[in-house]
Amino acid sequence: MVILIAFILILGYDISSAWYYALKVGIAGAPIETIRLWSWVATLLLIIHVWQRWKLTFSYFRWRSKKKPEQ
Repeated sequence: MVILIAFILILGYDISSAWYYALKVGIAGAPIETIRLWSWVATLLLIIHVWQRWKLTFSYFRWRSKKKPEQ
């Protein structure tokens, strides 16, 4: 749960700061290295979260047989 909360906070900061700089000084003046760094940190946290919960994450993609309704 800690990883997921950290992911949400960092991604929220990343997106909001990118929009702030893009609207304030334009896309050319935005510190792209900083934005890229926070995006990589958020991606790493997402990978850790999926790895920790891999069974739950990938259970949505398993083939499930449909049961016939009982009469």
